[in-house]
Amino acid sequence: MSVSETKSSGITYTATNNKVKAVQIYTYPGGPFQDLFPSLPQSFMSRASWTGNEEDFVTLDSVLTKPDAESWFQHYKQALLNELDRHQIELPDLHDVNVFYAERGEYYYEQVVDRRLDRPLFYFGDSAGSTDYKLGLSLGRGVCAVKDSFDLAGPYIDVEELAQIYTNYWKEVIKTEFDQDDNLTAQPWI
Repeated sequence: MSVSETKSSGITYTATNNKVKAVQIYTYPGGPFQDLFPSLPQSFMSRASWTGNEEDFVTLDSVLTKPDAESWFQHYKQALLNELDRHQIELPDLHDVNVFYAERGEYYYEQVVDRRLDRPLFYFGDSAGSTDYKLGLSLGRGVCAVKDSFDLAGPYIDVEELAQIYTNYWKEVIKTEFDQDDNLTAQPWI
């Protein structure tokens, strides 16, 4: 299943490079989650935020003590399990599936090429900026930036020219993708 196939589901995924080769599944306000996220209770956000302490992890089989958090979580869990089943994505034992809440926001850097060294140093991906789930670019902007910059550069170009091409490219990305408030959708396009 490709990431684009999950587009209407409100889910996307990425592999990790950890020792157990885990997969991270991200949910966002789309598909069956469209009506769930606006009602996300503060008590769930507080309980499921990353602490780094494994004893604090919320798993898919957790029972939460706050009634509003438990009710919301059960609706979320059912929507998630239904979508994963629909896409034939299998999960391990629910006790082994950790659930975290991470607030989404955007950031970017004006300068993405550092010329203080003897040759340019390029910053791609999250080191340049992120709109998180907006347009589905959290997991793909860096790949797109590299590909687009080299496509614009052509096969034969020196590194200084490439630095200028990427700088111009990034200025356009800032202008069209950042500080857009609600003008960008939560639907991924990658």
